[in-house]
Amino acid sequence: FGFSDVGNKRTQNQDEILVKDSDSLWLVADGMGGHVDGDKASQEIVRQLSEKELPVNLFSKVDAIKQTIQNVNTEIFSYAKDNQLTCGSTVVLLALENNKSTFLWAGDSRLYLWRRGELTQLSSDHSIYNLYKESGLPTENIQNNAITRAVGVDENIDLDIGFLDLAVGDRLMLCSDGLHDPAGDEGIKYALSLDTPESAAENLKSTVLAGEAKDNLSGVFTWL
Repeated sequence: FGFSDVGNKRTQNQDEILVKDSDSLWLVADGMGGHVDGDKASQEIVRQLSEKELPVNLFSKVDAIKQTIQNVNTEIFSYAKDNQLTCGSTVVLLALENNKSTFLWAGDSRLYLWRRGELTQLSSDHSIYNLYKESGLPTENIQNNAITRAVGVDENIDLDIGFLDLAVGDRLMLCSDGLHDPAGDEGIKYALSLDTPESAAENLKSTVLAGEAKDNLSGVFTWL
């Protein structure tokens, strides 16, 4: 189950989601660029992966996904260069085969796992703030928390990858920063404790929209 909402301040929704249950594939992409082409990269990621027939085997599936995202990266990078634009998108995706999962990401869209009442962030933001934090540098004076990796920004895309064995009762959420930043860990933890993906989504969406909701907000939810 998933949703994407423009929020309270933006006029255009540059987020895209993919819920492809037939391929056990779920994705959130947060387009960026601050102009009319801001959603081009996120739309293209979702379009190409939704149209592609993916193998069942998890490792073969990962290879096909990585190749597809690289193809999108090349297209967007060339388009932006030709038109003298800045154009790109974060991506976070989850793929399953039985109880095995893999997740890939670039940027600051996140994947969370709720397991037996505990919340874990499985992805790690590719951002200036996180770069400083992981390097042990002071973070209090960072003015611009720009992301350091995205689809379409460089000639090649470097996706981080993780693997996880899942168990019955696990709950997973993929989301853009427009959802995770205002909701916070406690808000996310509470929402994922609810009975259904739909109730979790509704809880987070209404909570964020009741505040400033300065950004687009998107979430994809799957309960095992």
